Amino acid sequence: MQAQFSNATAFDRYPGLMLALKRMKGSAKAGSRPLRILSYGCSIGEELITLRLYFPDAEIFGCDVNEGALKIASGIAEKVDATVFKSTDASLREHGPFDIVTAMSVLCLHPAKDIIKRFPFSAYEHNIGVIDEALSDGGLFALFNSSYLFRGTTVAEHYQPMAADTVGSNGFATRHARNGDVLATRIASDFGLSYKVDDIERIRFEDFMDCIYKKRSGEKWPDRKYIKVDQGFDCSETNIAYSWSKSEHLDDIDQKSPEGIMDMRVSFRLIKADKHQSQLFSERATSRRDLWHGGYRGKSKFICPAWMDYS
Repeated sequence: MQAQFSNATAFDRYPGLMLALKRMKGSAKAGSRPLRILSYGCSIGEELITLRLYFPDAEIFGCDVNEGALKIASGIAEKVDATVFKSTDASLREHGPFDIVTAMSVLCLHPAKDIIKRFPFSAYEHNIGVIDEALSDGGLFALFNSSYLFRGTTVAEHYQPMAADTVGSNGFATRHARNGDVLATRIASDFGLSYKVDDIERIRFEDFMDCIYKKRSGEKWPDRKYIKVDQGFDCSETNIAYSWSKSEHLDDIDQKSPEGIMDMRVSFRLIKADKHQSQLFSERATSRRDLWHGGYRGKSKFICPAWMDYS
């Protein structure tokens, strides 16, 4: 059953997650053969270009149920040396196994209206099961924007959550229980990507963070692993051009975040790096309110070249 009826996509829309996958790729590869990577729900193919950027030597595949989108994706696939195909259970078995599978804003219904009729948990779990069959042991599964909790599926007990310091969120989709009950809802907020937690007993802090999982068939509920990502930025000799905190400024002019809301604290720095010809870099750091233990945690940091030269 199709969940995502929108073909909206963009080039390199999840750079922090892609950097994390690139850092973790060694654990997914078996032997000396090239990595085999699948974009599950590739839409018109812009993610294929993204994957080629981060994984220049990989065998890249894309699949989708929308034949019109696949027609466009096939043209892009030719340019980036990728293979696209119609997504069915049989075609995934035929083209697999894969070392990395990405499902980016695919297994979610947004807006989440009539989810039990349009995308019940049984359909979600079927998709997860098909992906699991196509993923090699030790492979990585990246799941961003999910209507349900991955840990609620039958295969989840054999997957190890892989946290990374470049990933501070797993999306904005409304979170549902297996029976369709709403667990957490995204809300419009000046405090960034915020959620109203509707059922604090059935959802955890990690359910808003985890989005990369390593398949470990021989283990049950392996412990979460944290990865530090080298972003290719030498900050040993830097000057802070300017720094500010969006959330703190909003606290000064607006009311505090209401009780029961998981807001994010966001801070920025413009960094001038002497070892990079004084080029300016933008650093965005986030942390999320922990309603269960108090305070803020799950800090992530992403650094990229600033778009404007202030020198």
